Amino acid sequence: MSLLCSWFIVCVLLLNDASAQDSRTYEHISPSPEKITYGALTPNETELLFDLYLRDYDKMYRSNDFRRERLDIFRENLLRYDKMNEADRGTAVYGIDQFSDWTFEEFKQRISGIKKEPFDLSVNESMVYYDDPSPGDKKIIPENFDWRDEGVVGRIKEQGFICGSCSAFATVATLEILYSIKHRSIKYFSEQQLLDCDTRSRGCGGGWSHNMIKYVQEAGGLESDKTYPYKGENATSECLFDKDMAILKVRRLVMVEPDSDMMTAHVCRNGPLAVSLSAESLYISSFDIRATVEESCIHPVAAVPRI
Repeated sequence: MSLLCSWFIVCVLLLNDASAQDSRTYEHISPSPEKITYGALTPNETELLFDLYLRDYDKMYRSNDFRRERLDIFRENLLRYDKMNEADRGTAVYGIDQFSDWTFEEFKQRISGIKKEPFDLSVNESMVYYDDPSPGDKKIIPENFDWRDEGVVGRIKEQGFICGSCSAFATVATLEILYSIKHRSIKYFSEQQLLDCDTRSRGCGGGWSHNMIKYVQEAGGLESDKTYPYKGENATSECLFDKDMAILKVRRLVMVEPDSDMMTAHVCRNGPLAVSLSAESLYISSFDIRATVEESCIHPVAAVPRI
């Protein structure tokens, strides 16, 4: 598991009892993606692959000229995937996803969701630093482990392209999986509550996951996404949080140092990390994400890596 950026965050929870399991279906990322050498395809085969891509992702373009432009971008991205697959020495697989017809600048503009302010590492009595095990202790790291195999990872959510709410989604996804690990019941919680109510963040303008976790702790909990549904809009409306409807509560916030062994050990022992990734690493990857360049971390996600 590669080193990502800056400091990484995980929360240890004390959770309320909950209602019946959410009945909605959820998806898993394929545990065994296949590496493909896209450069070996002929121009006709690449265009056929592009047609399949448009069909699978339900994409339509406004003109033939725009379609040709997107096809050229698609071809360039296929070559990026080949280079990354060739360079990678682990289990990462880089390939086609819904952003494969986007340029890097388009992608970066869309997914940026971190508040452009200094990262606040102020420590209070409810925040602790995870320092067990030591970075060199690899004995507690199993050879193979995947939280998805434990049935605690729910469906992947879509934040949409209007609101820069990835910090809220990363925070909630982390909390959802930790809740599932504790209760063996998959539930979905409210991103919109964080957008509307967390005053340390800027709604659709971005934020830091650790501030959002602090908010949940201080406010008294997080509602489900049924009682406080996602709108994907700027937090201009009144905070509608009802403490009586809160299902999940946070006991403390834990900071994990950016050490690969320590992070892996913590994920295996306790659950996912809320992390921030480089836009470049996201742009050129599809499945197991690993940072390959030194760049500002701008996109928060919940990390449940397979080892």
